[in-house]
Amino acid sequence: ISSGLALIDQHKAHMRILYERYIKQQQAHKAPSQQMLFPEPFTTSPSEGIVLEQIMPQLKEVGFDITTTAPNTYEISGTPVGTEGLSPTALVTSILTDAIAGQADAAATIGHIIALALARKVAMPVGQYLTTTEMSELIGQLFSCESPAITPDNDYYQSRKNVLDAPLGVSNRQNAQYTLQNKSKSRYKSYFSRKKLRQTHKYT
Repeated sequence: ISSGLALIDQHKAHMRILYERYIKQQQAHKAPSQQMLFPEPFTTSPSEGIVLEQIMPQLKEVGFDITTTAPNTYEISGTPVGTEGLSPTALVTSILTDAIAGQADAAATIGHIIALALARKVAMPVGQYLTTTEMSELIGQLFSCESPAITPDNDYYQSRKNVLDAPLGVSNRQNAQYTLQNKSKSRYKSYFSRKKLRQTHKYT
């Protein structure tokens, strides 16, 4: 990047991009949905069913199309665009689990929980190969985010502890040079200290 050297965790960067995208989709109350050829049924426990009914509007806002077919029995007929290859039931179950766990945290809104759970599942895996063009696109999307230096997980209003290895994994080139210079000075001092010690022993 123009301001120096950047080391970016592509999985966490992609998660931030997706998280903000899902938040904006919820705010706009509209998200593209891809319809499934064969709806996928799933069931929940009575307590899970209560929570699922509560978060159903937010799930629809990010692209899910879920209908109730019987008590605690549902069908998924549509999923958010970009979730190809992922199990629809596993996605909904993961979001439901996080929503139930997040009920004890007043600061964690349902919208945040859904966006975060979905971003975690959809984000590219660690170590996935990217071409130079794909890297450039990822970096461009990342720095257009509202909070590009902070991961969206853990606390909603995250502190600097959870930045990606410095601000978003960014290492300042001058800091790197300073570290190398200090190491070189240390080696230089160590070498001459050993040499002086040998000379002292030689003349005693």
